[in-house]
Amino acid sequence: KTQKKATLNSGIFLIRIKNDSTHSRFLFYLLNSKYFTNFLNKLTAGSTINHLYQKDFISFSVPIPINIDEQIAISVILFDMDAEIEILETKVDKYKQIKQGMMQNLLSGRIRLK
Repeated sequence: KTQKKATLNSGIFLIRIKNDSTHSRFLFYLLNSKYFTNFLNKLTAGSTINHLYQKDFISFSVPIPINIDEQIAISVILFDMDAEIEILETKVDKYKQIKQGMMQNLLSGRIRLK
């Protein structure tokens, strides 16, 4: 949601949730899902830059839990998983840096193994 008025060109969609029927974070995860990516891969057209036309986007159909509490629960789980993945990726990056430093010390001879 934007704080100010905005103008969109033909290459941008504005998606609005009707009647509070869908939780916004649930929709975010849905649009970032493999299910939606597969839908896009079947429909995109274009030579250099792929395009998704509004008429095609409207045909996207997926069963969404009617209960908003269930959508929120799903969103919370996915959000928590994203947070955990980010923590693990940070740890992996840290360990890779430590490994690189150790390799440099070992290969340069600054540290010798006995």
